[in-house]
Amino acid sequence: MSLSSDHAQALLPRLGSPLISKRCIVCGERKPLGEYNRNRAHKDGRKNRCRACSAAYDRAYYAAHKEEDNAKSRAYYVEHMEEKRAQSRVYNETHKEERAAYRETHKNEIAIYGRAYRQTPRGRAVMKACRARRRLLPNVSDLAADTIQEVLDASNGICPYCGEPFEDGHVDHVIPVSKGGTNDRENLVYVCAQCNLSKGNMGLLEFMLRECSRAT
Repeated sequence: MSLSSDHAQALLPRLGSPLISKRCIVCGERKPLGEYNRNRAHKDGRKNRCRACSAAYDRAYYAAHKEEDNAKSRAYYVEHMEEKRAQSRVYNETHKEERAAYRETHKNEIAIYGRAYRQTPRGRAVMKACRARRRLLPNVSDLAADTIQEVLDASNGICPYCGEPFEDGHVDHVIPVSKGGTNDRENLVYVCAQCNLSKGNMGLLEFMLRECSRAT
């Protein structure tokens, strides 16, 4: 009885042959078994998609579900924020000496990494969120770095207040927190530093009327 090539390949894992390959269900190419990630659910112990097709699938899935995953992450963070902070405080207190010794031993590396991280988009968002968090008033929701990142990503490099291009600006509350404004995404906008400092704790209408009167 003759065997087809596919049938023979299916028998190879049982025979212990090192020359094992299989056909990817996505691209249709036959590739060595090492080109497939492990999966115990299959007889050959490998996935049906090759590594390249699996990576492409993962990228497409992430892009399609990015907003949904970010929303879930933010909701989880808000729900467990106090719990996580309590755990961090306990850990920091019980490992104080170890952390101090590590910082002293790796002082230069930490400084270099910190400077490099603060130059990244994510690092800038984290630092802005930290600075805003220090000024939180009672009963005002926390300001997450992901929210700051959304505000920065939505900016086109043109200040919405003065209409001038800018690079390193400030995240401004359209309605100031001191006047009942929130840290919700809809109340945040990325503006140039000059407009943010000039606006201070004024509302948007009050600020724009003052700027118009100055211009005339």
